[in-house]
Amino acid sequence: MLRNNTCEAIEKGDEARVLSLLKNNPKLDVNWADVEQWPSLHVASFSGHVEVVKLLLAHPNIGVNRKTLIGQTPFSKGCELGCVSAVRLLLKDPRVDVTLDDYDGCAPLWWASCRGRYEVIEWLIASGRDLGDVKNKKGKWGHESHTALKLQKRKATQKLSLYWRTSCLTQRRPDRNFV
Repeated sequence: MLRNNTCEAIEKGDEARVLSLLKNNPKLDVNWADVEQWPSLHVASFSGHVEVVKLLLAHPNIGVNRKTLIGQTPFSKGCELGCVSAVRLLLKDPRVDVTLDDYDGCAPLWWASCRGRYEVIEWLIASGRDLGDVKNKKGKWGHESHTALKLQKRKATQKLSLYWRTSCLTQRRPDRNFV
């Protein structure tokens, strides 16, 4: 019953109830997964419940880099869906690995690029963190998989192109040649 109450509170973004459950149940598993196997931090992040995300991040046992059945972390899912507020919050947490690929070899930056999430891309680049590879396992750039980059803001596209060029040049890795 406690697990169901926690799931429901997180899914609805009821921060008072989540706080109460966390305080009154020190052995509560904060890394639970719902019926669709989405862990709690994922649900709070992609639902845009930033205050609940803050509460979960404050818990010492939270799995900030926990992967779903398809290998997505809360951060990568937030980048894919364009949950800017959650992405910004997760970027501030040093425990969050922003380079983790999912099981298809797609990094968070790839997902943001593929889905045309320009505001997310701008925050990722502005963070100054190493963002990992911008190609998936098949060698495709994120914007090759979707036409969103052609349809959206030119400024973000230029920033993303500049990031790709400088990342390829500064890391001098043959697998990251920019064409």
